[in-house]
Amino acid sequence: MRWKLTTLIENHVDKEERYMCEHGLAILIESENQEEQVCLLMDTGQSGIFYENAAKMGISLENLSALLISHAHYDHAGGVKRLIEEETIRKIYVGKDFFQGKYYEKNDGTMKDIGIAFSKEELEKKGITVCEVKEDMQMIFPGVTLYRNFERIVGYEQLNPRFFVKKEDKEIVADCFAESFFQTCSNEQ
Repeated sequence: MRWKLTTLIENHVDKEERYMCEHGLAILIESENQEEQVCLLMDTGQSGIFYENAAKMGISLENLSALLISHAHYDHAGGVKRLIEEETIRKIYVGKDFFQGKYYEKNDGTMKDIGIAFSKEELEKKGITVCEVKEDMQMIFPGVTLYRNFERIVGYEQLNPRFFVKKEDKEIVADCFAESFFQTCSNEQ
């Protein structure tokens, strides 16, 4: 199976300045197999302006197979509210412990909320099935696999010592991005 990836939002302005940019990421992932069409949105940027970029590209988001949110920071999940207002989303994939609070410690020692602006209950009220990825490897569609609990082996993957997570018991601890996952698209099924 062949895949087409289209960046809908990211940090850099395109050379022709046709599309908006922001700190964040949103990528549309489409199978090119007409028999078994898979259309996924990986992340939503921080504000939802990925939606305008998609429209400028002539891309409709009405037939998404699922929404994938790589981790629970606003710059990857901030556009979820806009998306679920505009489109019918059937499934969202998130990592285990995704709905815990995320914070950044500012220079003055205060904590800034950098997490998500929606709850599991809000999604479920809209009829969205929340699929919490708990396994280290999980195939979610033919050719699409999610991976979590991966080893960080290069220097630029170091965790930020100013990122924190509020556990369910209200304890605030260093954020090791336990809810994070990455995804692969394979040409083989």
